[in-house]
Amino acid sequence: MKTVEDGMPRMRVLTAWTMLTENKEFNAPLDVIPGSHKEYVSCAGITQEKNRNIKVTHGKPGTVAFHECHLIHGSPDHISGTPRTLLMAVYNSYKNKLVKPFSGQTPRPHYLRNPDQNAVKASQE
Repeated sequence: MKTVEDGMPRMRVLTAWTMLTENKEFNAPLDVIPGSHKEYVSCAGITQEKNRNIKVTHGKPGTVAFHECHLIHGSPDHISGTPRTLLMAVYNSYKNKLVKPFSGQTPRPHYLRNPDQNAVKASQE
């Protein structure tokens, strides 16, 4: 999450990845460290037995993976010729209104940082 570039005061974000193509081990799927959003995770060393296991999110088109912003996550290099296409939606708390970026940089483009700070309201129908 780009809190410094976006001027997000607190990390109160949920991200939804909707897979539009199949996500496989070799086309840069989302890697996560389960439980890392609940407690501080430190790397004790470089050997696997001293560190937490990384889990890979696999899925067919239409699969949705949600993750809280404190969950340690990332994507490895894309090493296949198979595309990885997804729709990523990031939901910020309406109480966590964006301010001027902390970095002094120009805010990122609208498609990466939506300036609409109105809360999403459920329909009354």
